[in-house]
Amino acid sequence: MADQLRENARFHREGITSLAINKESALVLTGSTDGSDISSVDDKLNSWDVNTMRLRQTCHHEDAIIKLQ
Repeated sequence: MADQLRENARFHREGITSLAINKESALVLTGSTDGSDISSVDDKLNSWDVNTMRLRQTCHHEDAIIKLQ
């Protein structure tokens, strides 16, 4: 099972710069220096499903997202 998760997971290739976890569900928002999520200049916010370790949704924004509250 661990090998299957490792092969199918969509992890960041660079260091993570932002992380937000919803304690009431299995969602995580992340940002990284690879320019794929929050805290990046590509104007995207990605949410991840913790149970499947897969990208659930990408939201586009007019500006770079640098902080979550």
